[in-house]
Amino acid sequence: MKIFSTLTAGLLMPVALFAADLNISPAVGTVSNIQNFTLSAASGTTVVMNPDVAAVDLTVKLIKDGNTDPYATFVTTADNDAITLSLVAPITYAGNYTISVPAGLFLINDAPNTAMEFGPYVIEQRQAPKELFVTPGAGTTVPEIAGVAICWQGYGEVFLSYDDLDYSTTKVFFEFNGEKIPAVGLIDADEISTTYTFTPQESITGEGRVRLTIPKEEITIAGAHPDRDITYYWDLKRAEGSSLIVTPGAGELSEINTFKIAAPDGSPEMVLGNSGYDINLYMREGSDWAILANYTCVANGDGTYTASCGQTYTTPGSYRLFIPSGYFRIANKITPAMNVYYTVTTSGSVNEILDGAANVTVVSLDGTVLLNNAPADALNSLENGLYIINGKAVLLRK
Repeated sequence: MKIFSTLTAGLLMPVALFAADLNISPAVGTVSNIQNFTLSAASGTTVVMNPDVAAVDLTVKLIKDGNTDPYATFVTTADNDAITLSLVAPITYAGNYTISVPAGLFLINDAPNTAMEFGPYVIEQRQAPKELFVTPGAGTTVPEIAGVAICWQGYGEVFLSYDDLDYSTTKVFFEFNGEKIPAVGLIDADEISTTYTFTPQESITGEGRVRLTIPKEEITIAGAHPDRDITYYWDLKRAEGSSLIVTPGAGELSEINTFKIAAPDGSPEMVLGNSGYDINLYMREGSDWAILANYTCVANGDGTYTASCGQTYTTPGSYRLFIPSGYFRIANKITPAMNVYYTVTTSGSVNEILDGAANVTVVSLDGTVLLNNAPADALNSLENGLYIINGKAVLLRK
């Protein structure tokens, strides 16, 4: 839901505008939120849903500040001479609300009800929820940024635009060394607080300052946009521990499966850390990296670890193994985050791939046809690299 204006409740006296043969709970007046209501029959009166009316045709509506368009619609259920009206999430924005029940939705003593209204329910203007904490702490020095959690006081008080829940549309971003890195926000709310965790498209490591910017138009706090963008910063500094040795090392492989990870000096003091993040394998898809697998590590008993995911990857392309900062500790110092890059190629010579074919069709990895049913010796005109030759990915070397 996107609510982008500040609305202040008027000073209306609570007057019940409803039929005398139905009671509503909670009673009309000042409330902290709008969500669940019960309509019950007065003594000696029965009320049930009208079986002759399709639920899709008539709905109970919530009207805000006298507007003609409904602000929300209720889910309506009936049980034991009582009607329950429910909203999926509570509404806490300041304003005057009226519940509008259409004629004919219920049967009261076997007769269709007349149109009725209950209200006004008044939610008073409150102070904007205060920020409780930011993790990691803003302005601190950290070895990497894999996600930032911001917690505000109050349930349902903070909303992010739907656009910012997807990397392809988000307008929230991190900045690092002049580059903008898209970020998405994931919400976690309970009865007392609302937390958004902002996650960059990939973990940010290196040296320098990282800034998170939430444009003011993208976030709504207590029913209104803030008057300026929300920004935080952190200083990145590489972790103190030594880099790791990963086998197989970066380069060309025929397949990707398990990895052996060791300390640079073979130190038996390398142990698992407590980073809270997984070792992940990614594959390049266009300009992005798509996650393929999470790896788990098992100690080999000699200070080294075997990382495995239970899968073998043979699809030609570019891969990246990411080991987060602090996944291991060496001599009680956390290891820095690191990326190891691989290229998976089709094994075998060009002659084996051609299998005696006199002509070749060659397509680049971006789909461009370079040779179309050309003589096989036309391969000599191509630069070294990875191509699709007669339908198979081949690393061409001359």
